[in-house]
Formats: sequence, structure tokens, C-alpha cells
Amino acid sequence: MSLPFGSDADIQRAVREELDLTPDVDAPGIGVAVEDGTVTLLGEVDSDLERLAARDAALRVPGIRTVVNSLTIADRTLATVSETEIAREVERALRSSHRIPSAVKAIVTSHDVMLVGEVDEVIDRDAAFDVIRHLRGVRHVTSAITVRHIPAIPENRTILDIG
Repeated sequence: MSLPFGSDADIQRAVREELDLTPDVDAPGIGVAVEDGTVTLLGEVDSDLERLAARDAALRVPGIRTVVNSLTIADRTLATVSETEIAREVERALRSSHRIPSAVKAIVTSHDVMLVGEVDEVIDRDAAFDVIRHLRGVRHVTSAITVRHIPAIPENRTILDIG
């Protein structure tokens, strides 16, 4: 594979510059390692939003095709938010969206949220996930929501999930 950079050090420098230009990222707190063109992001960030913004910044560097996102979310907010407070916020968030039926329930355990229930469409399941994932104190969201009507995939189309 030919990258527009001469070495791993050049790639590392370019990724660091891109992180510096990304407003949602605390760039000095993120380590960047590069081996054979594969970028690895290391360290702790304050939120899932920051973790994903750092990943996206690295992927914006021309020629980068593989990023290992080893960033973890710091537990600083977890100590200040009780599970009861998280449960209240989750309930409020689920009720506030017209897309999410009352059949969707949440289980809060150790600052992790599992969504359960049944919805009519994939967009409803995704809406439930989206309103929960950035709540203060939530470390991780898992969706075990069942979708009643999954659209058929045309024969000439392929779905590729590269998370």
C-alpha cells in the first residue's frame, strides 16, 4: 500500500496535526502510535463523543485506512453521577422522543445502560440508542431492542458493517 507520507513518523505527525485542528478533541491527551501505516490512538478522553471525534480525525488524514481506537473514557464523570441520576436522565430522554415507544425500557448497571423492548422500525431502535449514548455518566450503551419490521435488502445490494 502506498501512502502519501514517507514514513510512520510522517503519518504520526499528520494525525497529530489533524487532532489539533479538531475542536471536540483534547489533542495533547491523546497518544498516536503508527506501525506499518496503521494508526493506534491511545489514552483517556472525557466522552464517547470525543473518542469518536478522534477516530474520525485520524481517518481524515489522506491515505489512512486503518485506525485502532484504543482510547478509553475517563471515569471522572462516573464518580459524580449516581446510577439513580442516570436512570432518571435515561427515562427523561426516552420519553422526550416521539420516535421511541413506551415498550422500550432501560436497565442501568454500573454506569452502563442496556436498552430492551420492541420497536416497529430500525430507525426507532437507533433513536433510542442515540438519545442515551451521550448522557452524562453513561459509560456504555447496549441495545437489545427487537425490530418488528426489518426492510428487505435488494438482491443486488450488500450491507457491510465496519463499526
